[in-house]
Amino acid sequence: ALMQFPETVSYTPLSIVLNQPFYRNCIFSDQKIFALKGMIKSGLSLDVLRKTGLTVTLESTESKNLATLKLTKIQEKTDFSLAIPPLADGKYILTAATSDKKYKTSIEVNKLKRQEGQVRIDENLTTYVDGKKFFPYGWFSIKQQHLSRAVKEGCNVLIDYNAYYKTDAQLKKWLDDLHAAGLKAIIYPYPKRSYNNNEPWGKPLSRAEADGIRGFVRKWKNHPALLAWYMGDEPELRPALPARMTAIYNLCRDEDPYHPCVLLNDTMDGIRKYIDGGDVFNPDPYPLFLRGGNAAQPIEKVGKFIDTVLEAGKKRKAAWITPQAFNYGDYGAVNNRAPNFLELRNMQYQAIIAGVQGFTWYTWYAAQQYPQITVSMEYLTKEARTLEYVILSPEKRIILKISGKLTRSVMYRDVNGQSFIFAVSNSTKPENVTIQLPKGSPDEWYVIGENRVVKSSGGAIREKFGKYDTNLYTTDARLAASLSVKEAEQKVANGLKALARPGNHAFIGNGVKISFSSSKSRWDNTHLIDGSREGRGWIDKTFRKFPDWAEIKFGNPVTIGRAELFCAKITDAELQVKQNSKWKTVAKFKRVSPSQMTAKFPSIKTAVVRLLIKGSSDGKTEINELEIYAK
Repeated sequence: ALMQFPETVSYTPLSIVLNQPFYRNCIFSDQKIFALKGMIKSGLSLDVLRKTGLTVTLESTESKNLATLKLTKIQEKTDFSLAIPPLADGKYILTAATSDKKYKTSIEVNKLKRQEGQVRIDENLTTYVDGKKFFPYGWFSIKQQHLSRAVKEGCNVLIDYNAYYKTDAQLKKWLDDLHAAGLKAIIYPYPKRSYNNNEPWGKPLSRAEADGIRGFVRKWKNHPALLAWYMGDEPELRPALPARMTAIYNLCRDEDPYHPCVLLNDTMDGIRKYIDGGDVFNPDPYPLFLRGGNAAQPIEKVGKFIDTVLEAGKKRKAAWITPQAFNYGDYGAVNNRAPNFLELRNMQYQAIIAGVQGFTWYTWYAAQQYPQITVSMEYLTKEARTLEYVILSPEKRIILKISGKLTRSVMYRDVNGQSFIFAVSNSTKPENVTIQLPKGSPDEWYVIGENRVVKSSGGAIREKFGKYDTNLYTTDARLAASLSVKEAEQKVANGLKALARPGNHAFIGNGVKISFSSSKSRWDNTHLIDGSREGRGWIDKTFRKFPDWAEIKFGNPVTIGRAELFCAKITDAELQVKQNSKWKTVAKFKRVSPSQMTAKFPSIKTAVVRLLIKGSSDGKTEINELEIYAK
């Protein structure tokens, strides 16, 4: 049977769009607004409008008139500027009406009292926290033990899926820890996991669901660590009913005017479909990188998704992005790999050139075993923070003409007395690129992080771009010299080399083979022996059922006498070798630090070993890394 839902169809002869204040029709405590500015849209004939005229009024909720403006120059879209007196905190009614009162429309204007951690978005789609520009730059799923490291690297925001799994005490402590560390959180407004199941997403929001969300938002909306509410993750893949997403957004917006609502989409059609479901659109246009090759999907999709946000949102919805900083092969995709420095930098500046002013990379926990991601991101975070004041000056942006169908470029002109050009090539082949400069542009440009200077000729910069290349130009010589792409690439190379620790027989690069008693579906558990001590390794799927085991076969018999196990919650573990077709325990692991256990034993020669897990503090077998040495 077909599911049927009621739809409301209405005719609105007049409507008001406010541009000042721009965001949510709210005046925040840090804003100095002396006039309400906006546009009146009309579906009436111009003859009727011009005959009657239009009047704009602001009243208190007690119907006290505070300001009036009569408009005589009437168009289908009529701009207005209504001078207002100083307003006390509270709600007001802005009305546009024909002079005969036959047609009118009203909207609510909210003068907000100050709240710690208040967030707003301005007409340039820049985020402000407590009245100061804020550049959200962070990750999904930063581990608790890595919070200080993430902040040190320059992160200030994280998106977490797990708020509804925590008790109130646990959630408060987690938010308190984030606030103390200097991090902002984006969390679901859902009190239970069941709200996020696929089944209800295809139905209208029920009264009980609305009450549950309202209660959760009321409980946590005043916490200073909160940055935004996370409406949903890829709703088009559920698929979610658009009216449901809009209802959840409206509920959160009305209940909590101080925090924006963020929605993540997986497709450009999804962005268009759910554009009424949030204030910030934060898509995840993953190119999917192939082993021995390039992006499986054209890498230029990154910029196209952001174009779609700004187009569908009519430049009233802020654009952030969730770029790919993980290996899709770890989730079962065939022949995939992690993105490298070149590709990560391309995605970052494609997004910025398109108009992004916020980043939440996906995902911290799955990136830790890849130096080509983690070390690259240390540099890219630093570079983004260095250029933050430029990125948050969108009013200075000039889109530049650039040769080539797959190249994009933008200039930020006269930002604190200096100018900047960001340019990327999305081509998989080297190409000669010409960047046309506006009249009066400087002739000499320093390339950020590359220790070189280029000069324009005939009003253009001409450069050869390699595959997926990013070039950043500035007139600021000091800033250009403060970063080094070459050093960053060398650090990545050193990080990759360091995975193969001398003497570690268990390293996967030595040709060993590994098998498990069981493993979590989709995840590549061979990360147990990939050399990364902090990355996610083996995760067994039998909760609270022990023993669990991982068996490692060496290419040839090797002499072993010590094993190192990197884990946080394992309490009982043994190393075994096979003798006469039976497993024999040669040593028990002893904890030597919160993240490491060691087993030492008399030297023995063997072609196969087994790690036996017999207990953990949380009922799970989750291990970062296993290393085996001769002594």
